[in-house]
Amino acid sequence: MGVRAVATDRTVYGFQTTRIVNSINAVVDELGYIGTTADSNDFQFLPSANLMIELNENVQWRVGVSKTMSQPEYTDLKVNGSVNLQDTSDIGYDSTINSTAEIGNPDLKPYTAWSFDTTVEYYADGGSAFFASLFYKDVSNFVLSEALTDVTIDGYDQLFDTTQPVNVAKGEVYGFELGGNIVFGDFGLQANYTFVDSEFENPDNNPLLENGFPGASKNNFNAIAYYETEKFSARLAYIYRDDYFQALGGGFDRASQPAFGEGAGQVDLNFSYDVMDDITLSLNVINLTEEDARNYINESTNFRDYVTRPRTIIASVRAAF
Repeated sequence: MGVRAVATDRTVYGFQTTRIVNSINAVVDELGYIGTTADSNDFQFLPSANLMIELNENVQWRVGVSKTMSQPEYTDLKVNGSVNLQDTSDIGYDSTINSTAEIGNPDLKPYTAWSFDTTVEYYADGGSAFFASLFYKDVSNFVLSEALTDVTIDGYDQLFDTTQPVNVAKGEVYGFELGGNIVFGDFGLQANYTFVDSEFENPDNNPLLENGFPGASKNNFNAIAYYETEKFSARLAYIYRDDYFQALGGGFDRASQPAFGEGAGQVDLNFSYDVMDDITLSLNVINLTEEDARNYINESTNFRDYVTRPRTIIASVRAAF
């Protein structure tokens, strides 16, 4: 067990740009750049503890608890931003529509998380092993791009629609994992299944917080079939994840709404051969079946984009001296 103390002092430099835009958001005039700075600080205690109990010669029980932190992204901390003022002389000018501003937030706090996990491991004769684990994570200060209307900004006598990253309410991640490694002489099979669920505290029923944590698929499966000798090894891997929430939305246009990735599987191959003690040849084939990625907004029928991911083949020679 132990503890870390992390003190952070930040000074952020940037420029604020001001533009005049017409009714279709085309820039009519640049009003210049205003340099600005902002200071912030943070202090965190990060304790952790790990316990391993050998229940018998074949079974181990592990328990871990810790507090961790992660700094916000630099792009979210930026003090600079852009202010787009409406061109009042434009034929399409509408006084009921606010000007817009997109700004960063140098006062963002770091992500913090309390994590707990417990695992039971069973080691069988012949090198096989199996495990089952439970995990829970309590996360604070997640960053969301918040869109607000009728906002006042110092130095301007009008209202704005603004987009700015902010720290949102706490959230939870929890689930379980099952897996093992079965050995048959020189052959083997590794596999694991992970279930992950997550949710944010959402007392105000913010629709952007209804989909849980970005990047987490509920169902995840990995399997590797392998053959290994003293000089040669071959591995065939299959990786699958179902639909997952990509990013919290925010802003005022369609592209800023909550985005999702469609579930997919991928097959990879790896071969390696030790020509001699210090020289190894290897061949990696990534995404053998050329599985592509399809993304959507809110509903699977609301297409966002389609990403082709071609097969990648890497041949290499490694020498140790």
